[in-house]
Amino acid sequence: MELDFKGRVNNIRVPNGSGLDTVLEAVVNSIQAMDADSDNPYIKIRLISNQKTLDGKESSQITGFVIEDNGVGFTDVNYQSFKKVDSMHKFILGCKGIGRLSWLKVFDNVMVDSVYCQDGKKYRRQFSFSLDADGVYGGDEPEPSSLPIRTIISLENCKSIYFNSIQSGPKALATKIFDHCIAYFLHGKKQPIIRIEGSDEIEIVNDIYDSIQDRIIQHPKPILIGNYEFDLYPVSFQQLTGDNGISLCANDLEVKTVLKFDRTYMDSDNQEFRYKCFVYSPLLDERVNSSRDGFDLGDKSRLIPDYEMPCIKEIMDAINPICDEFLKPYSETYVRNCSQRLKKFVESESGCMFSATVKYDPELISSIKPEMTDEELYRKCSDSQSKMESQIIFNPNRKKGPVDDSSAIEEHLDKITNLQKDQLTRLIIHRGLILSAFDERLEAIQSEYKDDKIKFSYELESVIHDIILPRGTDRKNRAILETCNLWIIDDRLEYYAFYGAYSDRNLCDISDNESKLRPDIFLFGDITESMEAKSICIIELKRPGRKDVNIIEQIYDYIDALKHSKIPNYRGEKVSITDGTVFYCYAICNTAVDDIKTLASRNQMKPMFGDRGFFNWNREYNCSIDLIDHHKIFADAKMRNKVFFSIIGMDTSSDMVKVQKGPQLMINLNSEIDGA
Repeated sequence: MELDFKGRVNNIRVPNGSGLDTVLEAVVNSIQAMDADSDNPYIKIRLISNQKTLDGKESSQITGFVIEDNGVGFTDVNYQSFKKVDSMHKFILGCKGIGRLSWLKVFDNVMVDSVYCQDGKKYRRQFSFSLDADGVYGGDEPEPSSLPIRTIISLENCKSIYFNSIQSGPKALATKIFDHCIAYFLHGKKQPIIRIEGSDEIEIVNDIYDSIQDRIIQHPKPILIGNYEFDLYPVSFQQLTGDNGISLCANDLEVKTVLKFDRTYMDSDNQEFRYKCFVYSPLLDERVNSSRDGFDLGDKSRLIPDYEMPCIKEIMDAINPICDEFLKPYSETYVRNCSQRLKKFVESESGCMFSATVKYDPELISSIKPEMTDEELYRKCSDSQSKMESQIIFNPNRKKGPVDDSSAIEEHLDKITNLQKDQLTRLIIHRGLILSAFDERLEAIQSEYKDDKIKFSYELESVIHDIILPRGTDRKNRAILETCNLWIIDDRLEYYAFYGAYSDRNLCDISDNESKLRPDIFLFGDITESMEAKSICIIELKRPGRKDVNIIEQIYDYIDALKHSKIPNYRGEKVSITDGTVFYCYAICNTAVDDIKTLASRNQMKPMFGDRGFFNWNREYNCSIDLIDHHKIFADAKMRNKVFFSIIGMDTSSDMVKVQKGPQLMINLNSEIDGA
């Protein structure tokens, strides 16, 4: 059977972002080529570029690599093995005879220059390796040589699709080589000096290994699983990239991380570290699969043909407790730091709404990290709270034992009660933030513009309007709790809004009335069984600071137009507005100016308690009108909610309602978190 060499290479898969893996493969080959008796074994990797900058210097763009070592080289046996696809020559080392083919997927051609010793004499063999030559060209007739023993492999002219993936400086490449070859450093008997040379930078891979040697803890003796011995090498890394877990190795090369630890660890200096336990065994050397990404062992149970061999689960079940025992003190330190961070957050204004969530979700602590920001913690706790609420609504399983277990029912009710407290806290904080935004918008333009040429000095009416009830609210775009803030004016209006609310809509568009008048906000109040409106609320807003003496006349115009009209509520039922309908009207504007005071006097309005507002009852129109200032709206809303703000630690001492940590809020999380 003939072999199509180009087709064989084409069938090898190298992802576009993994071009550097072929270089790592070449380094592994160099390590395997080291003679156990070699003096001063070394591997040199030189980064090359065929490009020049405008000033004639070598470009920093990498186009290839030169790998040199002083291993055994391309003896006749090794050369013949190199020429044979899928060679079994180095099978005992875990090699499958295809790694070098991946070089031709990434690079246009490969040049080999090897000086080796055979039968007591030194020879030099040179050949090229490329698809154009259907493999190897030259090298069949080596020449005698007096040069030092060394092999140089040049990987030249990287293909364009892999170009970006091989751009790696000496420092980054040293880290990648160490991560790829760490199993050799830990368990191998030969450790050549691996040197990486850039244009003006040199890195030694062995220095990385030296820096972690004090964190390598070899298990005192091999452990026995079934009838097979396994060596364990736990390692802690200051470098945090990569997985925590247990990695199985074959032929001194890491194959895969089989079990990952979804945890973080802190040392005695409160420094986070990464932990991995490398596992070696003759069984793993024997049973690594052909693609070197797994093992021919059962995952959860033993294979029937090889029943004496333990499965992967048995291996993990034996090794995992050893890792847990080693990591226990570091895990406890980390959990304690996480608990303290979570406790600090829940005692703050941002997290005080999650006290029940922390109490009833012991798994929450496992997703917390000490360095998390308040925003990140808020998202974590919100997800947990939402999950708990969903379970209560859709899966209210409160049985612990018998059906009449009253303690289980009490615990369930206690959980609901505490979650409701958190929801109330969330609502109060939401109100505080809305009031802060409302007050900030009253002063925003005034503080930003000081030029006398600017005719206005306050925020636009539309901004204030949208805070109270977004424009465009109608049957299609209904008022929702998150955006309806009519409580700023009167808490009762929040309830009425969910019968039917219209904001900034022409009367002709929402009723059988032909009027094009457009009240800022229109609300249904009480409705009789015969679908007649007992009460209606109208709110007219003016820009802060604007003098508008027509605001009361506008309200009367709205009442005239609304009478004897029919307007549908949110259910689509047409509600009649009759002569008996009472209108509760709010005219919100700047009441401090003389023109508005005169307007109030001419309409026989009386001053409100606390000033900055006027009110009266018009018997003829069956309506009450509150002429009220924006700042009074804010001050009254803050006063109505002040007790609730104080309870959860919000500062109400200034004109601004600022959410901040208060000494009143002291929540002890120790008992719940320590038991998590």
